[in-house]
Amino acid sequence: MTKKLIAMVVLLFAATITLEAQEIKWMTFDQAIAAQKKKPKKIFIDVYTSWCGPCKMLSNNTFANKDLAKYVNDNYYAVKFNGEGNEVVNYKGQRFENKGYDPALADRRNSIHPFTNYLQVQAYPTMLFLDENADLITSIASYMTPSQLEVYLKLFATNDYKKITTQQEFQNYQNNFKSTFKWQWDILRKSPYVKLLILIFTLLFSSCKVMSDKELQTISCVCNDSITQEDKKLPIPPPEKIENDSLKIYVEIQPRNMYLKYIEYLKTNEQKMIYYDLKGNIKQSYFSVPNEFIGREFIFDEQGNIKEVINHDEGWKICAFQVFAIAKKYAGNNYYKKDPIFQLCKDKYKGKEVWKISYKNKRYKWRSLYIDKDNGRILKVERG
Repeated sequence: MTKKLIAMVVLLFAATITLEAQEIKWMTFDQAIAAQKKKPKKIFIDVYTSWCGPCKMLSNNTFANKDLAKYVNDNYYAVKFNGEGNEVVNYKGQRFENKGYDPALADRRNSIHPFTNYLQVQAYPTMLFLDENADLITSIASYMTPSQLEVYLKLFATNDYKKITTQQEFQNYQNNFKSTFKWQWDILRKSPYVKLLILIFTLLFSSCKVMSDKELQTISCVCNDSITQEDKKLPIPPPEKIENDSLKIYVEIQPRNMYLKYIEYLKTNEQKMIYYDLKGNIKQSYFSVPNEFIGREFIFDEQGNIKEVINHDEGWKICAFQVFAIAKKYAGNNYYKKDPIFQLCKDKYKGKEVWKISYKNKRYKWRSLYIDKDNGRILKVERG
């Protein structure tokens, strides 16, 4: 369901861009010359090729700017000319035709168009400015952002270039220039369509579910909190520490005249803790993962029988092991492998009880996920 919603949002966003964007009205060179004879305007030419990366950036980023497109349409006839294409050009009584053009190389380097050479284009992209008589003013061979290109578009459209005779004067013009072309987002964000999109994204991604219900159901929530017959009595004196690849068992004397037996399951980072009196009689047991009690806590009477059971998972539909799985899937490979401990605790987020699980990323920076205890959604990501 979430994937379908995301797909719908992406399509809506693409439609919004199309609706909101004002495109440059490109024409062929011959069309621009014909239009100029009817209504004099300067000509702006973008010389590109199909294989040129910066050319595509210029088209997708710079020419897509709504303010820039409007200014070009209002003040220029815009020509998009493939420097290695097969367009026939008629200019100043000459006919330019690329007889060496190979259709099989349409997406690769092809024969250079004779008109490209006539314009003395040495690199792609190159942008050229022609006056109202179709005479060349200047050319610029470079990728430019909307604000960078704005300087030249307005310099030539307003004829301010005629007042500039030295490099220092041009430098002063640039220094004093005030850009009015807005970044595309500044334009789009005012659109009612984009406002709707923002609302949809907020609702859709205010919480994130990285594992489906089906995936979560495959994860066992059973923990080793049961008490065996062997657990009920501690030999006095306590045995030596036992340790192997998967298990570590050791006993410590506690300040309140009790023994505490630790049983650590090394592969899963689970731990069982059992309290005994000085005679070795069991009194209480807990089960935990790093930083949090989970499962059942048992309290025993003088005869070693269970007197009370406290279920630390009661009311929590998503168990600790499912939370670990969610966090590990979210982290992917971006966690500190030298210290791969995921620390869990029960916390509150916006007044609601949640799981909080923390780990260190590859840069040794803490990440904490706040996870809904009922459905496993990530409600918040906290970066430390």
